[in-house]
Amino acid sequence: MNPATYGGDEVSAIVIDIGTQTTRSGFAGEETPRSVVPTAFGYLNLSSSHYHHQSTSNSNLAGEDGDVGASISTSGDGDNSMAVDAPSDRRTPEGESNLNLNGNGNTNGNTVNGNNKRGKVEKRFFMGDQGVNMWREGMEVGSLMRDGIITDPEALPHLLHHTLHTSLSLPTSEPTAHPLLLTEPAWNTRQARELLAEVAFEGEGVPGVYIACSSVLSAFAAGKGTALIVDVGSDLVSVVPVCDGYAIRSGTKRQPLSITLLNSQIQTFLKHSHSSTSLLPHHLIKSRKPVGLGQPPQVQWNQARVDKTTESWKSYWTNKVVDGWREGCAEVMVGGYSPELARSKPTKMYEFPDGYGAQFGEERFRLTESIFNPEAFLDKTIAPPEQLYATPSAPTAHPLNELRGLADLVHDSVFAVDSDHRAVLLQNIVLVGGGSTIPGLADRLNHELSLKIPGSKLKIHAPGNSIERRHSVWLGGSILASLGTFHQLWVGAEEWKEHGPAILAQRELRL
Repeated sequence: MNPATYGGDEVSAIVIDIGTQTTRSGFAGEETPRSVVPTAFGYLNLSSSHYHHQSTSNSNLAGEDGDVGASISTSGDGDNSMAVDAPSDRRTPEGESNLNLNGNGNTNGNTVNGNNKRGKVEKRFFMGDQGVNMWREGMEVGSLMRDGIITDPEALPHLLHHTLHTSLSLPTSEPTAHPLLLTEPAWNTRQARELLAEVAFEGEGVPGVYIACSSVLSAFAAGKGTALIVDVGSDLVSVVPVCDGYAIRSGTKRQPLSITLLNSQIQTFLKHSHSSTSLLPHHLIKSRKPVGLGQPPQVQWNQARVDKTTESWKSYWTNKVVDGWREGCAEVMVGGYSPELARSKPTKMYEFPDGYGAQFGEERFRLTESIFNPEAFLDKTIAPPEQLYATPSAPTAHPLNELRGLADLVHDSVFAVDSDHRAVLLQNIVLVGGGSTIPGLADRLNHELSLKIPGSKLKIHAPGNSIERRHSVWLGGSILASLGTFHQLWVGAEEWKEHGPAILAQRELRL
């Protein structure tokens, strides 16, 4: 690939940051991502006779002879269908486009799963804003990632196709002309990296790919070549030292003491202390009446929907309802939790989707204390969400039974690198991730570190703009991919064909 082809303003690179909770995408050089959609996806098992009848009658998935087309198709509402052994004359419903893994956008009767019998449908996927955010009868919710790593090769092509052709509105009639900058965690596996590149090259036919370390991009977004990236994310909290543009693997630390674990603790508290609220979303509510604070909600449920709602969809949305409470009420006490001081703070009123409302006070501070002191404040009788068990026990990772406070994790990371780098890392701590926006968290981290590392100069870079913290990886990628000097690092489609996945390891990013 000629690097000059993608320099200047001729063709803009596309930056896609696939995170555990959201996927951010847009064009290089822009200040904010054009699209932020859920990474989680909905899917229906079409092998059931009930939904097979519904899908063929409502969505025209079948041809005139009743056989179902062999393609992955994406409609404007986020619907991606997977079927096998298509008739050659399959008709595409209006607004629905076809995807196969040849990168040419044509429906050619490919078998997605050769083990399936003719006419047997496996899954229909629903991606993006019109996926898990919508209610559908019998729809399950799946997760693309575990331990921050892409682990679902079946759903990934759907997400990438939806991102390019629905979120960014690129035409599906031909392969995209835009190279892709994709992201990966510092602890990514070779298999996950190669899968991502394979789907981009062979599934979408892109002309070039570069896969960059997310922590390095966050440092770049903050204007730093050397920094300590503290990412408080959805399923993981990670601390990654970046020195001269390289992520130092030996100093990398991660653990599942994250927003998902915190939300599970909050959910149990709300169910026990405010049992009147259902914590269910508005999708299942038919009507409701206003009630006073602390009064049981007067809500009429859409029972037909409730009866046909899967547990995975209900769990996903219950977590979102709890997340709304956390974002609206939760705070961190800067000097450490004190019941007396917490009770003296102003209370906050919060109303749940079912109409139940209450004032919340001391608990707003107590529940978040587990981020810094899990041993004392994490209720171990509450079963953590299943996906958090994926983090292994390793020198660079702490599983659920070995959790450390956030300040301890930062301390361990700094002292795992060469002593020559420690002072500059402590003066360039960059706080990112959606969980970092909890009020008081940055000041508390500074307070805790000053006690653990006395005499050291500390400086925490925590942008007041929540967009910069939530999307720091994407912003760094946007800046980087727009630089003309960077384009020598693109892996071209011809190089991929000639060398295969081995070419990925030959390209390194140095700021």
